[in-house]
Amino acid sequence: MNMKNDFLFFIRYIAFGILLCCVTTPLLAADSHSAEKLSARYTQEHPVVIMSDWEFAPYEFRGDDGNPQGYGIEIGHLILDELNLPYVNKMAEWKVALSIFKHRKAVLAIEPKTSISVKGLFYSKMPVEQYRLAIVSMKGSEIYKKFDSLPRDPQRIFFKKCDVADVVATQRGWKAKDKAYLTTQQALLYVSSHPGTYYIWGYDQLRWAIRKMGITNLQITILQDIRPTPLCFASYDGQLIDAIDETYARLSQSGRIDEIHNKFFNPEMESNDASPVFIIIILYSWYM
Repeated sequence: MNMKNDFLFFIRYIAFGILLCCVTTPLLAADSHSAEKLSARYTQEHPVVIMSDWEFAPYEFRGDDGNPQGYGIEIGHLILDELNLPYVNKMAEWKVALSIFKHRKAVLAIEPKTSISVKGLFYSKMPVEQYRLAIVSMKGSEIYKKFDSLPRDPQRIFFKKCDVADVVATQRGWKAKDKAYLTTQQALLYVSSHPGTYYIWGYDQLRWAIRKMGITNLQITILQDIRPTPLCFASYDGQLIDAIDETYARLSQSGRIDEIHNKFFNPEMESNDASPVFIIIILYSWYM
C-alpha cells in the first residue's frame, strides 16, 4: 500500500514538474525576448538617461561631491545593473528636470504619480515609496492638520514649483494669485524666522532638509486630508517599466531593497534581515 502511495506521489510530482515547465517556459522566453530588445535599444552610445531632481533628498539629491545620491538613485542603479543596461544620470532643479523629462530628453525618472500628466507615460506598478505631504512652520505657530484649512495667502503659504502640493492646490481651486514659490532652502530659512508662515512639501524631504540645515525651531505636521502619493518609476518605454517591475519585485523579496531603504531611512537597522518594504509593496499591489 505504501509503495502504491509512493508511486502515485511520484507520478503527481512528475506531472506537476511538467506542468510547471509548460507554464514558465513561455514566460521565460518572453522575458528573454524582452531583455534582448532592451539590450539592443540601450547601448553605451544610447544609454538609459535617468532624470532626477537635485533637491529631493532622501530620494535623489546632489551629494557633497556633486554626484547623484539617494534612495531612488541607488535603487535605479541596482535595477539597471541587474538588467545589464548602461545608464547615465542627469540632475536639475525640479521644474527644469520635469520639462526635460516631458520633452522626452530622458528615459527614466522616479516621480510622484500625480505630478506628471503626459500621454504615453508608463508608471511602475510597484511604488518605490509613498510621498506624504506635510507642512512646516516655526514652533509656536498655529498648527494646520488639513490642507483645506490653510489660508490662501501668498504672504504666508509657500510651495515648491510643480511639486505635488502645487498640483493639489490647483486641483482644489487655488489660483495663481493664491500661491507663492520658494526653493526649499529659502522657504525654511524664511519660515524659521517668521511665525505664522508655512511651507508645504514632502514629510521625508522636510525632515532631511531641516536636519541638513541644522534648524531646530521648526515643527512638521503631516496633512491628514491628502492621501499619500505613490512614488513610482516613470518612463515612455513600457517594456523598460515592465522589466523594472519584475526586477524590483525580485530584489525586494531578496531583501536588497531593504538594505538601501535602511541606509537612508533607518541606518541603525541596516543589518536587520526582515523585509517590511517587500510586504508593504505586495499588500499595495493586492489593494490596487
